[in-house]
Amino acid sequence: MLELTELASSSPPPIPPRDSPPEPGYYGARVTGCTVHLVDAGTDTGPVIAQAAVPILDGDDRDALAARILPREHELLVRALGWMAAGKVEVVPGAGPGGRATVRVRGELTRFGLDEGAASR
Repeated sequence: MLELTELASSSPPPIPPRDSPPEPGYYGARVTGCTVHLVDAGTDTGPVIAQAAVPILDGDDRDALAARILPREHELLVRALGWMAAGKVEVVPGAGPGGRATVRVRGELTRFGLDEGAASR
């Protein structure tokens, strides 16, 4: 079975993908990030495979923030595709909020904080 995967330059909520990367300080946020999720019928509503956080630093503009997010996106996407290729990604129908599907990744850390890179795991 072929699953489609999307990469979003935000960590929902509160920043909608159309505003990603956000203007620094948008909604008072001090952290943003990136998300790899499966594609479903909605817009950026598919089950999340993995996420990584990226800090919003004082003095950031949109370009500086985007430049810090991009390497994390690349690391996360490569890792998630590797998990999918290895058969480690399992879709669990109806296990999420409102009966939506969720994703389980066997034997892997899928959320990466501010101090760790996805590639270092």
